Amino acid sequence: MKKFTAIIMIIILVPSITGCSKTKQEINNLSILLAIGFDLTPEGKYLFTAQILNTQKQNYRSKKAPSSVVVFSSEGNSPYDAMNHMSTSLGKNLFLGHTAYIVVGSRLAENGISLVLDSALRSPDTRPNRPLLVTKGNALDIVKAVTTDEKIPANVIDNILRFQIDKGYVPLTSRLDFATALESKTAAPIAGMINLEKNINADNTFKVSGTAVFKKDKLIGYLDKKETRGMQWLNSRVKAGNLVVQTKENGIISFDILESKTTIKPIVKNNNVTMQVNVKEKSNIIEMTEDIDPMKNPEKLKKLSELQNKAIKSEIDLTLNTAQKKLKADIFDFGGKIHRDNPKFWNTIKGNWEKIFPELKIEVNVDSSIKRPGIISKPIR
Repeated sequence: MKKFTAIIMIIILVPSITGCSKTKQEINNLSILLAIGFDLTPEGKYLFTAQILNTQKQNYRSKKAPSSVVVFSSEGNSPYDAMNHMSTSLGKNLFLGHTAYIVVGSRLAENGISLVLDSALRSPDTRPNRPLLVTKGNALDIVKAVTTDEKIPANVIDNILRFQIDKGYVPLTSRLDFATALESKTAAPIAGMINLEKNINADNTFKVSGTAVFKKDKLIGYLDKKETRGMQWLNSRVKAGNLVVQTKENGIISFDILESKTTIKPIVKNNNVTMQVNVKEKSNIIEMTEDIDPMKNPEKLKKLSELQNKAIKSEIDLTLNTAQKKLKADIFDFGGKIHRDNPKFWNTIKGNWEKIFPELKIEVNVDSSIKRPGIISKPIR
């Protein structure tokens, strides 16, 4: 009986072992891409750069451990052509399933990125929900940059994005989001920004903040860090961070943002439309130099809330001015909101939306509340 059981176990295990061996062989024949970038060369070629997981085992005769990633670049007449050249050079298929992000250089962004998106989204192993980023320099420099505190640089950018998104300093735009915005007849596509900060006496660091604004698939301008948060207030995307305000007596008060929620409603009257924006925000006082005691005088909290209201509205107004007067781009998709709320009225103005948007009336109301003034009452002097 024992002999019979042993034979059965061998029959079951042998296919599993050979299957694992085949899987291992397939993995060894793949280049696992962790981050990818596209640039446009001065000659009009597509430059593809990939940060690839180094699967080579350590040589135990050597004291030096191998790097966790390797970086390669290749050129082509199209994005896929450039990728195909890299695959041929490496002798391996490129696997995009673990790609943390895709970054596009400014020259390519200004000339149009629709072909890059088309190529990136058609691959069967791609993850369309991963972030699309734009850099003011070359994507090559971002992808090949290394850091001393993380063996896989792509993980560093992924972690920074998670922090900055909740604080409203960078939008989270995936390849699929951008492609969807391209199909919209009203919204201007946007993407997050990433750049390298070069330090003289320290390692280079990634700066992930700001917004790249497009007209169709071509880059037309940028929003800085503060303007981006102004946009994200409108999108209900500010979930954390701090807000610093100055009092009339030159005191400083810092608020720790807990949450925010924004509703936007188009109001049509006399054949004209006004966008009514209502922002609600909650925060705690995190630091204060002003000589006030809000715990003894609750009326002071109301005054502090008013200061916070003005600060938030100021950031929103700054963004509205940039979008309407400088870029003339509907990055908020106000047109889409009008269309959904009042399709009949929208049909009367959609043909002139590009002219209407820069002059569109927008009313911004902010209602913030302070939940806790802190454990101590008066500031420490």
